[in-house]
Amino acid sequence: MPEASLPSFGNSADTPSTDQILEKDLASATINITVGQRMLAACSGSLLTSLVVTPFDVVRVRLHQQHATISALSALSTTPTISQSMVHSTIPLRPNGGTRGAMEFVAHKMHPINVTNIPPGVGITSCCKEIFWFPSSIDYCIAHSLDSCAVEDASRKNFEGTWEGLRKIQQNEGAGALWRGVSLTLLMAIPSNVIYFTGYEFMRDRSPFSQTHQVLNPLICGSLARMLSATIVSPIELFRTRMQSTTSSNAKTSAFNNTMIGIRQMVVEKGVFSLWRGLVLTLWRDVPFSGIYWASYEFLKSSMDELSYFSTNPDDTFVKSFIGGSISGTIASIFTNPFDVGKTRRQVGHHSSTHNKLGMVSFLSKIIKDEGFGALYVGLMPRILKIAPSCAIMISSYEIGKKVFHEMNNKNETLEL
Repeated sequence: MPEASLPSFGNSADTPSTDQILEKDLASATINITVGQRMLAACSGSLLTSLVVTPFDVVRVRLHQQHATISALSALSTTPTISQSMVHSTIPLRPNGGTRGAMEFVAHKMHPINVTNIPPGVGITSCCKEIFWFPSSIDYCIAHSLDSCAVEDASRKNFEGTWEGLRKIQQNEGAGALWRGVSLTLLMAIPSNVIYFTGYEFMRDRSPFSQTHQVLNPLICGSLARMLSATIVSPIELFRTRMQSTTSSNAKTSAFNNTMIGIRQMVVEKGVFSLWRGLVLTLWRDVPFSGIYWASYEFLKSSMDELSYFSTNPDDTFVKSFIGGSISGTIASIFTNPFDVGKTRRQVGHHSSTHNKLGMVSFLSKIIKDEGFGALYVGLMPRILKIAPSCAIMISSYEIGKKVFHEMNNKNETLEL
């Protein structure tokens, strides 16, 4: 049975059935709708998707940042990063007296200094004004009496799982922190989805493999469409990722301003092309993800046509696309999570110039060497919790939108006749 969104390969029967006529109508939906209608269909699920999945994206970014911080803290024991003249003593601390092993933090007791001299852009934590992040998210006490504050603050900012992360962020920073960067997500999602979905269908329907390779064709076309859209929106994603990694309890505007200051400083120091920092790793994640996703989705959609439910309900576009999108997104997430770890680490971390020069394979190999293979799958669960519903909502909204416009255009054509 031909797939709903692919061109029909013909029918040997002399008299087509009602179901076959319906399938033929749906198959031509991508042909008789305008570009503007496709754009509206692609954007229809962006708002709902962003509101649903952004909290899981915030937790995912925090988990990546937290894991990188633990690795950096381990390196502190052999590579001091603060002038010895500033450090009075170094004390190992464990949050809440726990024995988590890797979850060990080091508080540096330093002579009191004027907090107004703290460099701009350093995030002051909610625990006390004397705790600040330098570099990245490593805690340093700047007064002798603040050891307990450091332990409390470390316990607040660190979590072991998705649900604990959602709870702690909501308790310590407010519910609004879970949707930090949602406006940027929408700003990025609209042009990205328009280019991605319409570009994919344009290439898929005109590809020389469209008639002969029903798995290879969506894999190639999906990869190319994602490559184009990811390159265009990469600077916006960089800004959003950095903003989501901010753990300050200050107002949303403060997080935005601090991120803007950091971005401006980065552009001044490293040039405008630094806005595409991590693009190569982003492409290594998104290009295979899209290829795997579309190949899986088209295969699952074709397979579901043979199920009894869809045989008797061939026009149930929502259920078919929702299930296919959710499963395909999960499969693609599992295969590409290591690239997501590498991309996020490079965007939110402050790596040495040597690390920044490493290629994708070398960078991920470095993570495996320093932290173990499991580090490549940090944040997998919140990523799946984000991507599975995101893919399901977006593809079902897109398919339904196309169906609505297709039927509307057919009615208009009938009235004109």
